[in-house]
Amino acid sequence: MKKRKDGRYQSSVMLTDPLTNEKRRVYVYGYTEEEVQRELNRVKLDNGKEILMPTFKEWADEWLKIKSDDVSPTTINSYKDSLRLHISPTLDKYKLKDITPSLVRTVLRNIPTQRTKEYCYIIINAILQQALREDLINKNPCINVKKPKAKAREATIISEDEFKQLINATSNLQLKAILWIAYDTGMRRSEIAALRWQDIDFKTNTMHIHHAIKTNRHAPLSSRFSLGEPKTDYGIRDIPLTNIVKSVLNKHREQQKELFKNNSRILTNKDFVFTSNFRGRFGDFIQPDNITHEFVKLKRKAGIKSDITFKSFRHTCLTSLAEANIPAKAIQAQAGHANASFTLNRYVHKTEQMKQTIADFLNNRVQK
Repeated sequence: MKKRKDGRYQSSVMLTDPLTNEKRRVYVYGYTEEEVQRELNRVKLDNGKEILMPTFKEWADEWLKIKSDDVSPTTINSYKDSLRLHISPTLDKYKLKDITPSLVRTVLRNIPTQRTKEYCYIIINAILQQALREDLINKNPCINVKKPKAKAREATIISEDEFKQLINATSNLQLKAILWIAYDTGMRRSEIAALRWQDIDFKTNTMHIHHAIKTNRHAPLSSRFSLGEPKTDYGIRDIPLTNIVKSVLNKHREQQKELFKNNSRILTNKDFVFTSNFRGRFGDFIQPDNITHEFVKLKRKAGIKSDITFKSFRHTCLTSLAEANIPAKAIQAQAGHANASFTLNRYVHKTEQMKQTIADFLNNRVQK
């Protein structure tokens, strides 16, 4: 302990930073030796937890690193967007110990839509719960904040007439093949875009799904899209190739061979099934966003007024399997989901045919 020129006493203690695990020297001051000793004892008692307490921003950055081992880059980017747009402007400057239920409610109050409120609450709660697990805070303030609930929005199913309108509205064989695959398999657009010819077994009528196009909207345009694995381990699967999809794909491949030939290339099994024709990207995979853009234009051309989207194909396919009384576990496998309950709750929707099936069953049971 030494006396400074300003009359105060100074001492120090070496502490471990909870974020970096590095040793840091912390200085304490007082006008008497007893005052400095009391401050030293206080700091040592909690290992400097209060002094070295990270801010919300510092801990959120650390939490993102922790989560990156468990979730996809796309999900991490979604977390970052929500933090940047809705959470960080209010919470970043506060130390973790100073975040109160009132502050969390302030964040949620400033978010316009209920679905975004719910998502941001989940993120804040996860960040603070991790801090609680690591003894950085004594209580998670989100416990005292009611979780916002977004009303589930019922997806629109594509009717047979609408699908016929879409197919009849285009002469583009590549786009027709994409529509048929989406309609008959319920594959994600990222999985469709990543298909190579070697993934399609025409002899066993099977499609092997083990890749997907990943999108990183924070990356430069030149590296925004890349070939990766499906969304989850369950996304790696085999699904049946229907006769109509097989026929459309064969026609598309013959046309693609000619297109490659005209560009001084030979089509091989390692080439992508659906390719870009843009200058500089010829033969490369088609970007998932382009599939959506083409669908929107085609829908307008076909004169369809309903609010169907390209993702409606996935809902439509999985719902049709449920209508046909396909077991839930088989529908889950077709979708590439981790569990059947998620598939049924999120992607299978009530239809008139389902109601009629129930009515027929009950009527037959009574008659028997």
